[in-house]
Amino acid sequence: MNSAIRDDGANDALILGLDAFFVVHVVLHMVFRNHPENRSGSPFSWALILGAGACGTADLLVSLAIWSGFRKLKLPKPAPSAIRPLRLRLRFQRSASCSC
Repeated sequence: MNSAIRDDGANDALILGLDAFFVVHVVLHMVFRNHPENRSGSPFSWALILGAGACGTADLLVSLAIWSGFRKLKLPKPAPSAIRPLRLRLRFQRSASCSC
């Protein structure tokens, strides 16, 4: 195992924190979009803001689905480090099925 990878869940907590930030960031931009000092009105800026918010929402929903699936099956909660490989496996399976 690579010693640079921390196995204590800090990485997963950072990812979930960033996901939540992206969602809150979109909401704040929506609330203040008509403020006179708002300078983020270009389509490119909105594409970045909404794209990050959509990805953060999707990742939070995937994380919630994984955790609720473990709860419904009455399995013990996995360690945070066990969720990351599951997410990567799901992403790899989706990209491997692409016939590009």
